[in-house]
Amino acid sequence: MHFVLSSSLKYIPHFSIPLKIMRSKVVVNDIEKGVVRLNRPKVIKRIRPRRSNRIPNSSSLDSIYLFDGDEHLCPLIQTRISLDDDDDKNESSYALDVVKPPSVDELYDWYRKYDGRDTEADPSWADIWPTEMELISKLVESKDLSRSFIEVGAGLSFAGLILAKHFRKKVMLLDREPLSLHCALSTAKVNGVEVVSCDMFEDAQDGSVAAAVFDWSKEVTRENLYLRNRVQIIIGADVLYDPDTCRDLAFACSILGEKVILCELRRERAIGLQSKFFDECKKLGATKCKIDEEMSNEEHVFLVVEF
Repeated sequence: MHFVLSSSLKYIPHFSIPLKIMRSKVVVNDIEKGVVRLNRPKVIKRIRPRRSNRIPNSSSLDSIYLFDGDEHLCPLIQTRISLDDDDDKNESSYALDVVKPPSVDELYDWYRKYDGRDTEADPSWADIWPTEMELISKLVESKDLSRSFIEVGAGLSFAGLILAKHFRKKVMLLDREPLSLHCALSTAKVNGVEVVSCDMFEDAQDGSVAAAVFDWSKEVTRENLYLRNRVQIIIGADVLYDPDTCRDLAFACSILGEKVILCELRRERAIGLQSKFFDECKKLGATKCKIDEEMSNEEHVFLVVEF
């Protein structure tokens, strides 16, 4: 099997399923060529469950330790994560069994040991952060949900997968880290969400997801993602952090979506970046740029842009 790893990615393998994980050997050197070759998968027995670091809105007692990690794949757990704050996670109407690294620290250690990216690795995708939870919470509360979405900087894509699983929305997941998309699509399969290739996304049934390795600082076209039309809404959380790529993100949004909803920390990581994002969007033809104060709160702001 061959899986293309580029901005036009059509398939990402998903091996994690309940009670077992399927493991494949990856020829790492071929990633630079845009192709990953996978050997015949080998079934690994379920590893004895053990307690992991506590995740917000998750039950560590329900976590299953899937895999300890090796040179080809990072450590993985499966844990139930809910939008609700109550203690009975099994009764939540908006919850997912999430496949993810045990913690940011453990993923960083794995990068240092096996991946050789100890100075460049960004292990932050290993957790679902409060901004992502706030994003999907407010989207659910608004009940103003369109049919098709893109989640940029998706990471584990908790927001996108909640939309697909519980609201039958089509969602394309975009991130520059292939392993995060591996986990996101594993989560999709664990939760019964249909996974399709990007070239089938627009014609897929509602409730389907696709994923592509994507860097908004590179050349962005709809054709690279097999999109004939712009999606109705682009969502993202904690994506405004680099002044050097702010214009690139605005350009990607203008090409890929009709409307953009970003959830960001009110206390900016780079002062003035939210205003700069609005300015860049206006230069690209945005008809509406505003902070939605009804959705925002003391800690988080929601940036809304329409093209």
